[in-house]
Amino acid sequence: SDTGFPMIATVPTGGIPGNKIWVKGPGALAGDYAPTTNTPTLGAGAAATITAPVTVEGYTTTRGDGGRPTIVCSAASLEALTVSGNFFIVKNLSLTVSGSAFRAIVVSGAYNQIINCVMAGVSPCRVTNGSNHFIGCEMKDGSSTNPGVIIVASGNNVFDKCSIHSN
Repeated sequence: SDTGFPMIATVPTGGIPGNKIWVKGPGALAGDYAPTTNTPTLGAGAAATITAPVTVEGYTTTRGDGGRPTIVCSAASLEALTVSGNFFIVKNLSLTVSGSAFRAIVVSGAYNQIINCVMAGVSPCRVTNGSNHFIGCEMKDGSSTNPGVIIVASGNNVFDKCSIHSN
């Protein structure tokens, strides 16, 4: 079954606008959170707005310390994280996929900010909507057929101070 990360056991419809969800690392038993049956999804059910976003922020010891808990996914047909809603802030997470898992992160919503995250493995990052902002992220170690970032969207996606390498 799924371990550790609170949004894995049941796929949520979103979050409460303006709230912050803290994710403590390093993770579950092996030091990682491991989705095996559901993709952790920040969904469209939250009526977040630009003035009341839903924030998911990782830390290791003290809230706000910038530490990155890890979500590791090797289960078939799953992503480590999907952001399908609008106005989410995802900060300080390490997302890794291997084996038959799909992607480290999929951003299908709009007006989201992905900050200080590391995306690694088979297919690190897929963006299927516009107006998202990636800040200080690292996309790495994609497979021979998957680049670090796949953009299947029209719109103004911005990658600011990101490192895309070893893909």
